[in-house]
Amino acid sequence: MSPVRAMAEKKSLNIDINLAKSKLSEISSKVMIEDSLLMSLESEMKEIQVKIDDCKMRRAAKKRNAYLEIERIKALMARYSEVTVDDPDTVMETLSIVDTRQHFEWLDGEDQ
Repeated sequence: MSPVRAMAEKKSLNIDINLAKSKLSEISSKVMIEDSLLMSLESEMKEIQVKIDDCKMRRAAKKRNAYLEIERIKALMARYSEVTVDDPDTVMETLSIVDTRQHFEWLDGEDQ
C-alpha cells in the first residue's frame, strides 16, 4: 500500500472512529437520562404502592368496623324483638319522669 493511500485510509478510519465515539457518547448520554428517569419512576411507584397499601388497610378496617356495627345492630334488633312491654303508656311515663329527674340532678350538680 502506498504511503498516500495508507494516509488517506488512516484519515478515513479516524473520521469513522470519531463518528463512532460521538454516537457512543450520544447513546451513553441517552442511556444515563433514561436510567435517571427509570430510577425516578421506580421511586414514584414505590410511593404510590405505599399509598395503595395504606388505602387497602384503611378500607379493610372500615369493612371490619361496618361488619361489627351490623352485627351489633342485629343483636340489638334481636333483643328488641324479645322484649315485651305490658303497658307501653306506663313505661313511657316512667321513662319521662326518670329523664326529668336526671336532668334536674345534672342541673343541681352544675350549681355546686
